[in-house]
Amino acid sequence: MSHTQTTPWKQFDFVGTILGITASILVVFAFQNAGESEPKTWRCPIFIVPLVIGLACWLALFAWGFAIEKWFAHSIAPVFPIELLRNRRYARSMLTTFLLGYPYLLLIFLFPIRMQIVSGKSPLLAGLTLLPMLGTAAIGSMVSGKVNAVKDHLSGTLRCGSWLMGLGFVLLTTVRGPENDARALGFLAFVGFGFGLFTAAATNVISVDVLTRQKASAHGILAQARILGGSLGVAVSTLFLHTEVINRLPDILTPDELAFMEGDMRNLAGDSLEAVRKAYSSAFHKSITTAAVAACLAVLSTAFMSCHIRKRDIEQQLQATVPRSGQQRVVEPLIPLQDVTHSKSR
Repeated sequence: MSHTQTTPWKQFDFVGTILGITASILVVFAFQNAGESEPKTWRCPIFIVPLVIGLACWLALFAWGFAIEKWFAHSIAPVFPIELLRNRRYARSMLTTFLLGYPYLLLIFLFPIRMQIVSGKSPLLAGLTLLPMLGTAAIGSMVSGKVNAVKDHLSGTLRCGSWLMGLGFVLLTTVRGPENDARALGFLAFVGFGFGLFTAAATNVISVDVLTRQKASAHGILAQARILGGSLGVAVSTLFLHTEVINRLPDILTPDELAFMEGDMRNLAGDSLEAVRKAYSSAFHKSITTAAVAACLAVLSTAFMSCHIRKRDIEQQLQATVPRSGQQRVVEPLIPLQDVTHSKSR
């Protein structure tokens, strides 16, 4: 009977965990705070200091990962294994997840606001307009699982998912006023279906390409990349919203109307209401344009992805299954989906 070795707490990567959390929080905080503050904040220490420290923590995290791999591989279980970056398909999946997380969470945050302010929908109906995207995301996940259940089509699924999301966001840049609401809902379906395809396939890449002892870290990195990209997307959209409100509305709305606008749009009418709608519509268009750029970069990231396992990779996997002297451990080697299929048919 085989026994799976558990990692003791003394091998926990406290340094890598602290660096990863600090880097993510400070970079997002810098942009989020700048988006909600005065325009001069970009040159203030409240923006520069967190951004510089956050970027330095990211560099330190990578340096710490290399240090663990070279000197502390047997004493510390890294939270960010550098070895994962040498797996080309997983590394591209991680990069693409970050790039697609930016537009996806931005859209979840911004689209209901647009429907409420620009199209005059109630808060409930504005939230329900996300259903085409959320529903097709679930369908995309099921389709991805079905397509890859028998044979490894993960690379093609990742490409199709990113292409559909890129198409959806490029089409969303054409959405302007309330007259475009119907087609905007159709464009959301492209985004949702592509997101479902990609997310399910990226998760399955870990099951197929990553060693068992690194699967937990691989899943965590993928989730963190998605949330980090999405947090930056929300921060950038907040920046555009705040900038449009500062630049357009003070010359048109009275201080009382600006105060009412923060709580209830029903107190505005005529030219004041139209000015608010134009400001929010402009902010939505600028935000979606940046989202479309990120989605197109994701398309390029998956353009030449392939399922190719080098001989050296296979040798490393086999070596990982051989226990060291004085140790009893079981490590699962990589099992391509094709091999699983053949073994079942015999």
